[in-house]
Amino acid sequence: KHLFSFGTQKEFGVPKTVSVDANFNLYVADPGGTIGYVTRWKPRLANDRGEKSSAKLSVPLPDFPPKLSSFDTYTDFPRLSSVTANVHAYIPEWPMWTNGAAKTRHVYLPAGAKIDISRSDHWSFPKGTTFFKTFAYQNPETGSMRPVETRVIRRGKVDWEYAAYRWDSDGTDAKLLIGLRPDYVKVTGAAGQQFEHAIPSRNNCLACHGRKNTFILGFEEVQLNHTPPGQSTNQLEKLAQARVFNQALTGQAARVTGDSELERQMRGYIHGNCAICHNNKDLWDFSHDVPLTAWNVVPRRNRGRLLAPGQPEESAMYRLLAAGMMPPIGVQVRDDETVRDMNDWISSLKDLP
Repeated sequence: KHLFSFGTQKEFGVPKTVSVDANFNLYVADPGGTIGYVTRWKPRLANDRGEKSSAKLSVPLPDFPPKLSSFDTYTDFPRLSSVTANVHAYIPEWPMWTNGAAKTRHVYLPAGAKIDISRSDHWSFPKGTTFFKTFAYQNPETGSMRPVETRVIRRGKVDWEYAAYRWDSDGTDAKLLIGLRPDYVKVTGAAGQQFEHAIPSRNNCLACHGRKNTFILGFEEVQLNHTPPGQSTNQLEKLAQARVFNQALTGQAARVTGDSELERQMRGYIHGNCAICHNNKDLWDFSHDVPLTAWNVVPRRNRGRLLAPGQPEESAMYRLLAAGMMPPIGVQVRDDETVRDMNDWISSLKDLP
C-alpha cells in the first residue's frame, strides 16, 4: 500500500542514509542531492498534497558580485577569449564529461602570487586564486555557441568559495544564482537532442569538489602535462613560462600511460571522470596510476567483476557507464562515444591476475 512519497528525481543524487525522528520527519543524507547534504522532509501523504519542508545544511554564501561582468577577468566581455593580466586559459587533457558541452576555462592569480607545486599530486593555491569555467552549447538556429552557465571557484580567506552564474538568453551577461536548488536551461546537444542542462546548486559543487584533496578538478600536473590540439606548447610549460609556479618544473611530469593509445584514452577518461569520487577515500581507487589488476575484483552491490577482461557486459565499470548512471551528478546525456570505446577496450583485454 502506498503511504506517502517525497522528493523528485531531479532533487535526489546519491542518497546514502534515511532516518526518522519522533515527529515522523524524514532526514535524507545525500552528498549528490540538489537541495542539501542533509534534507528534512515532511512526506506528502497519498491522495493528499500535504506539506514538504527542508532544513538545509550549507556554508554561508560568500560575497560574489551579482554579475559575471563585474569580475576583472575579461577585457572585452562577453567575449571570453580576451583576458586581463594574471588570467590564464587552460585545457585539461581528461576533462569531465558534461553532455558534450563546450567549455572555456581560466584561472586568475593575484599579482605576484604563485602556485606551490612542491607536491606534484597536491598543488597549493594562494588566497584569491579564482577559477572560471563556462559551459556552452550550439544554438541550432544560428550555429553559434550559446553560453549557459559559468562556475566560479575562489580561494577565500578560510576555505574555497564557489558560485554559479546563469547567462542571459542573449548572451550579454550572466547573473549570480543564490538558491540552493539547481537551475535548468533547455539546450540542444551535438546530436540534435533537446534536454535540460542542470546548473548546479552550491551543494552540488561541494558534492564533487569536496571529495578532491585540493578541491580543484582538472588543474593538476597529470591533467596539464599535454599539448592541446591546435596548440604548439605543453600546458605545463606554458604556465611555467608565465611564472605562475613557485619553482621550476623538475623531473618527469606525471602522465597517463597505457599499453595502447586506446587504453591510455580510457585510463585518462576514468581518471578525469571517476577518480574524483573513487580515489581511495570511498570504494576503489580509479586514479591513472593504479594497476588494472586492482580492478579485477568482485564489486559491491553488482554482478560480475569491476573490470572483467574480455567481457564488457560482466564489467560493472562498463555497465554503469552504458546505463548512464556514472558520473551520477551533472550529466543528462550519455557519452556514447566513450561507451563504445570502453566496450572495445575491455573486449581487447587479456586475463589479468
